[in-house]
Amino acid sequence: MLPNNIILREVKNIPTYENSEIDKNMFVGIYIENPIVNSEGSELNYTTCPEEKAGQSILGTYHLFTYSNFCNCLISDLIIPKSTNYSDYNSSLSVQKIIMPWKNTKINNFYYFNGKEPKEDKKYNLEISSLINFNDYNGDGYPGEFILFGGEYLACGHDERLIAGFDTENSNAIIYKIIDKEGKIIYWSDNFIPKKDGSVLVSWLCGDHGADTETNSYYIFNKEKKSYLLIKEEEKKCEY
Repeated sequence: MLPNNIILREVKNIPTYENSEIDKNMFVGIYIENPIVNSEGSELNYTTCPEEKAGQSILGTYHLFTYSNFCNCLISDLIIPKSTNYSDYNSSLSVQKIIMPWKNTKINNFYYFNGKEPKEDKKYNLEISSLINFNDYNGDGYPGEFILFGGEYLACGHDERLIAGFDTENSNAIIYKIIDKEGKIIYWSDNFIPKKDGSVLVSWLCGDHGADTETNSYYIFNKEKKSYLLIKEEEKKCEY
């Protein structure tokens, strides 16, 4: 069913409700094709920027899929695209290799993947990073989305994120588009963290890495397009 030379990275049941029409036999998962596991290295991999973002990571072609126990088959299989900010970006799906964390500290997993907040004396313990943490990020009331972290590490405090999930209309995996006013489509964006109503504010504040302007970009989820649309941009000169 799955190809050879892969790592089955994670599989989770889709969220269901009592009396829901959503098939309880459905799963969402991630596997990695042609994986290269990076060595664990020193504690600097988990406590300094930018190394802490990836921890002990795996490089490869990441696939997002849905699977049904009912038919014992894959329903959908998508390659998670590479960020266009990579200098060697190529649109060919055969070279869509990216890096995502495999092991990291509890506190880093909490920050980057919205996982469970650790106790103070446990926050630097290593654990497997859970990539799939369901929540409602498009405002439909169903917690079928999750944030993936591991695009391009732009700068300390600025990390690209991608929104993926389970499409209840067709039981497929879905990777949500981010569309600007000119219609340009991207999938990864700096600190892109939607609220439960599907709104997103991406900011670069005064003084951040020497910035002399403050920029704010406002997005909202569009249900018909199944995409996040840029609706407003603001830029103002910093006053010191």
